[in-house]
Amino acid sequence: MGVTILTGDKRTKEAKHWPTWLSKVPEVRRRFHTWSDDFDPFHYNETSSVAALANAATLAGFVAQTEYVLEYPSGEGRMMLAGA
Repeated sequence: MGVTILTGDKRTKEAKHWPTWLSKVPEVRRRFHTWSDDFDPFHYNETSSVAALANAATLAGFVAQTEYVLEYPSGEGRMMLAGA
């Protein structure tokens, strides 16, 4: 089994920052292993995986939000639930 490198759409701003961001992931994993030998955030659950990626973004000099809330005008819900 080989390794697949994500390249994304090079026309977007986000894809250009992936190498800088994702290069910090091993450091975040090492820090977790210093704290606990048997805990790997990427094998635990989605919340810990997203937190690890947010930490990597911070180490790379970016600002990361793991969750945010949008308020919709009354009577409108999430677009996917409405079938749009």
